Amino acid sequence: MYLLLSMTMFAVGDTVKLKSGSPVMTVAEVEGDEVVCIWFDKSQQNKQRFPAATLIKNKPRTGSSTIVPIRPPSRHSY
Repeated sequence: MYLLLSMTMFAVGDTVKLKSGSPVMTVAEVEGDEVVCIWFDKSQQNKQRFPAATLIKNKPRTGSSTIVPIRPPSRHSY
């Protein structure tokens, strides 16, 4: 016998995707087992409510960051 607890594991500000695939969305609200997400498609903002069971947290990119040094301007004029 299994006991399924209803607990949303998302917080406002998390980035998520639909399990079936979607753009990266930001959690705007969490209401029980439903999550309100916002995302942009080109320049248009979208907002929709999804069942929490259909979402997964977006994994941040891993790997080393590339740091590019900023060089001071050259004192030589050409």
